[in-house]
Amino acid sequence: MLPQDDSPSTGLGNAVDDYLTAHGYTADARRAIVCAWKQNENQDGFAGYLCGKGMAKSEAKWLWRFINSDHETNSDSESS
Repeated sequence: MLPQDDSPSTGLGNAVDDYLTAHGYTADARRAIVCAWKQNENQDGFAGYLCGKGMAKSEAKWLWRFINSDHETNSDSESS
């Protein structure tokens, strides 16, 4: 049987968690992403934080947009 990921939810949305799981992000990497999200109000700050941890800038910027799009989708469905 293939190993199962038992990393806790990031709180950033199911789609984000599914993406991180599918791409093999570790629990430590997930914590860094959550920390970057909580500490930065813009894409440049978020990407800069994660680049300092070794993530490619293009990936960090894509992840920022992905998290934001998931949050906007969840906000829209909650207000309906």
